Amino acid sequence: MADTTTIEWVVSVARSREMRAAVWNPVRGCRPASDGCLHCWAAAVANMRQHNPLIGARYQGLTTKTADGRPVFNGTTRLTDDDLDLPLRTKKPTVYFVCSEADLFGESVRDEWIDRVFAVMALCPQHLFILLTKRARRMRAYMTDDGGFGRWGYIENRAKHIARQVLLMRMGDLAGKTLAHYGQSNLPNVWMGVSVENQATADERIPELLATPAALRWVSAEPLLGEVDLRRVHWRDGDDDIYFDALAGGHWMIDSLGKEMSVDGPVWGRLDWVIAGGESGLGARPTPTDWARTLRDQGAAAGVPFFFKQWGEWTPTGSVDTYSHGPKHERAYPTAEGVLLFRDGRTYMRDFSVKEHGERQRRGIAVNTAAVIVDKSADRDFRRMIADEKRIEDDPLGTQWMYRVGKKAAGHLLDGREHREVPR
Repeated sequence: MADTTTIEWVVSVARSREMRAAVWNPVRGCRPASDGCLHCWAAAVANMRQHNPLIGARYQGLTTKTADGRPVFNGTTRLTDDDLDLPLRTKKPTVYFVCSEADLFGESVRDEWIDRVFAVMALCPQHLFILLTKRARRMRAYMTDDGGFGRWGYIENRAKHIARQVLLMRMGDLAGKTLAHYGQSNLPNVWMGVSVENQATADERIPELLATPAALRWVSAEPLLGEVDLRRVHWRDGDDDIYFDALAGGHWMIDSLGKEMSVDGPVWGRLDWVIAGGESGLGARPTPTDWARTLRDQGAAAGVPFFFKQWGEWTPTGSVDTYSHGPKHERAYPTAEGVLLFRDGRTYMRDFSVKEHGERQRRGIAVNTAAVIVDKSADRDFRRMIADEKRIEDDPLGTQWMYRVGKKAAGHLLDGREHREVPR
């Protein structure tokens, strides 16, 4: 199978190093782990490809369909030996996104499969491998169990076996290379990352990541479904609630008076890269601009590279899309539906496409404001803000219109510019 990829952040990392960009899928299959999995593109791809006569065997039985027809991963996973040695057969230095169609640390992925994947990565120092998981606890355990040595003994045995069975046959000149990286707690050519979608998943997964040995640690907040503060990640230490700054370091507690109190914490790493993006595909949920801005500004303040991948299906606008564009006074997005969002993610109002507006009028549906209110609690909060004239200008609710125009039209500009920084 072709392994080249157009995934934006993989391509950007590869270009910055004058390397090739690709995906590597020795393992396929997964199971939904949290709300960010609701519209999983990999499950949709697997469901489609299982009917392909050339590659269908790799995907057969990995997905099922929900009552509303959405394909989802069902927990079945599969290791494909024909794909396992792909990096060994690639001479050109390559940046690989590892297991783009699976979670390498998924519940049903066997330890010995992970051993084999790490063995191949160890045998390919010319490549860069980027991992991403939602199972951060298992990732940490895999890398640190057995007295802090992880599974490196198992990995080394696998690597020696692969060197004998594969390298001697296909790349005999590499067979004599020593496994110099073993005895360490990480590989220098492997980046470890976690996927989060809101503060709750950040609090759950980022502490595990930072406690995991890695050459570089990164976080992907895509799809971004809630505001995330990386400077205030919550970690439960026994009976104590500890907070820490995942970007700049530092630990603290909240005392009985509600004041922050510095405390000693574990010696962890810090995040080296932050990616964010909106959701795409059918049923995609919008991402308010302030959520993306928050991550951008936090990264900038700490000197951590920030990469904004996409808005997804929804594009932010300054106001409701009225008939005021161009000489014909047309709407900017005549075929798009819109929503008025609050910063906390609540949807206050809906707007309709021109066609749907016309249909509602023909059916005699009221066109006043009340007819498009979605959330009554949001309406009450909005009216309270309007009643307090001093609060209108500072907009404490963070109101914003967004329109569903499709991934391509929505683009990836945040406040009018690209943010495509990568670690150096």
